[in-house]
Amino acid sequence: MSGVAGAGRAGGAGPGGGMVGGFAVDPAVLAAHAAALEAAERRLAGGAPGPAVPSTDAFGLVGRLFAGAAGEAAGAGLAALEAARRGLVAAAAAARQAGAAYREADLAAALALERAAGSGSP
Repeated sequence: MSGVAGAGRAGGAGPGGGMVGGFAVDPAVLAAHAAALEAAERRLAGGAPGPAVPSTDAFGLVGRLFAGAAGEAAGAGLAALEAARRGLVAAAAAARQAGAAYREADLAAALALERAAGSGSP
């Protein structure tokens, strides 16, 4: 089961067993997911090797034949790690933005309901 499964839930059974439309999102769950993504990004960034590729001398006389391929492989690996790190940062930001948008929408709906209820009273 995905870790995001608890972030939203579809409407449940209504009167007579029918489904009620709608979707609910818990902004606190989204914030928790964002924090987990940020923690994963920090672990990834902290464990990633530096950008330095060893000189061809590090491969020895015979290994110099493979130095170019090793450098290319190291560069591709570092690029993949950086892309993953950027993806985690973007996903965390999106989860935080979604949570804020749901909070704002809930507040706007509550205020509109309060105004509507208040306009009918003497």
